[in-house]
Amino acid sequence: MSKTIRVSVSGVDAKATTDQATRTKEPTGPVPFSYPCKIVRVIDGDSIVVDIDLGFSHWIHGESIRLYGVDCPECRSRNKEEKAAGFLAKEFVEDTLHVGGTYMLQTKEKGKFGRFLGVIFIQGSASINAALISENLAVPYTGQSKKEIQAEHEANYKILKDKWLI
Repeated sequence: MSKTIRVSVSGVDAKATTDQATRTKEPTGPVPFSYPCKIVRVIDGDSIVVDIDLGFSHWIHGESIRLYGVDCPECRSRNKEEKAAGFLAKEFVEDTLHVGGTYMLQTKEKGKFGRFLGVIFIQGSASINAALISENLAVPYTGQSKKEIQAEHEANYKILKDKWLI
């Protein structure tokens, strides 16, 4: 059974039936939130520490963010190629996201190690996450094991070796 609802907002009357009101689509899954954030430090190619502006003078300071959807080589590796590529990724992030600079952070869910996953936008819709992949400094990552993405990393090492002489 549908009812007619009348609403007046700022002197403008609106009318809808409850059937119309319930037909609007609800978002599926978690809705990401976006916040301005200041870069505190870059840990490695896919992890940063930020201060997040929640609005109304409320901040979260020193929050560790794992970049969503990317996996960079490790800086602390015994494999020399991986280590060199890891430092290149970290340097790229440091050069792109300036410490003290303000960027937009879109948060996703918490990752398997308890850190929030996020996308950092550097210009409009361009993100550091996508830039790392396009520069062959990271591979797409959805939580799979390191063994499953190792071949992609090794292909990137070959590209980086030619490009940067690592």
